[in-house]
Amino acid sequence: LRPPAIKHSWSSLKSSVTQIQANFRGKQMHILYKAVRYFAIKIQAAVRGHLIKKSIHTEVNQRTEEYREQIVMLWYRAQVPLFYRSRFWILNKLPCFLNYAL
Repeated sequence: LRPPAIKHSWSSLKSSVTQIQANFRGKQMHILYKAVRYFAIKIQAAVRGHLIKKSIHTEVNQRTEEYREQIVMLWYRAQVPLFYRSRFWILNKLPCFLNYAL
């Protein structure tokens, strides 16, 4: 009678230990998954922000160039003297003076 009782006790102990290990490892993997997910979200947010800033910057530069071309064309059509044009650029010292409006 003793050996089967000991065998049953041993298998019960072994299954209990296996269950404890599985729970512990599952908890560890869950914590690791949450950490990886958190950092992946942070990286994605940073990349998306960079791409949006980059697209806005290129759009602003395109609009600035279009406005400059329009101003030069209007000056040409209105026959504005070169003296006034050069003075306008000197008064607005920034290289892209149209950033004031944008």
